[in-house]
Amino acid sequence: MDWSKAKNILIIAFIITNIFLIYNIEKNLFDSGALSTLDEEHIQSVEKILKERGIYLQTEIPKKILRMPVLNVAYENWDKQKIKEMIQKSPKGQIKNLDAQKAYEEAEKFIRENGWLKKDTIYWDTRKEEQGYKVIFKQKYKNGFLEYSYMECVVTPSGITFFDKLWLKPLSTGESKKEIIPATNALLKLMGRVEGMKKPVIIRDIALGYWFDPGYMGFENAESGTAVPAWRFVLENGETIFIDAYKE
Repeated sequence: MDWSKAKNILIIAFIITNIFLIYNIEKNLFDSGALSTLDEEHIQSVEKILKERGIYLQTEIPKKILRMPVLNVAYENWDKQKIKEMIQKSPKGQIKNLDAQKAYEEAEKFIRENGWLKKDTIYWDTRKEEQGYKVIFKQKYKNGFLEYSYMECVVTPSGITFFDKLWLKPLSTGESKKEIIPATNALLKLMGRVEGMKKPVIIRDIALGYWFDPGYMGFENAESGTAVPAWRFVLENGETIFIDAYKE
């Protein structure tokens, strides 16, 4: 065996393997849009400022700093009257011992049978109401949320009595990516939004996604437009607050 030749082959194979690994690491970094991450000292400083103002976290602060494009969207059209009539004409059964779990199962079955339970649908919440439960589903886009959109079902012992849907259709992304503000910056901006709230204010979820609000943009009845990257903060009292992730 020519050991010199074999050695050269192994060296070349090693180099090719390393080039492949480096390429994939850089590719994944580029695809995720990650620029850098927040250091722990900075995060702790922000948490301290929040606590001094009666704001507490029950979730982790996202550390990644990203670049994201805008997302062009349009609201889906659907026949509200047809669904209303379908609910009114559907045979009314009796759901014995209705609770939150049974309400969820009934609502999930309803949207699945109507073809609305897709990959972009996530369960959000079940809320007790006077006659039964309101079950809420929301929308996601890739690894983040897509707001403002929802599906709501009211479930009573006699079945589904109400359904409403406001759903977005992603069309295209912008040609360029802009750097978003870190989650810590958004938290500092949040302080002003919760200033008048009863303390303590508890933040139970922080997420990054896309936010489309025609009213905020000044176009109340817009059926399409541009969704911008936003930080979403869900408070323990049930309120949800969005912070534009492009604006410092």
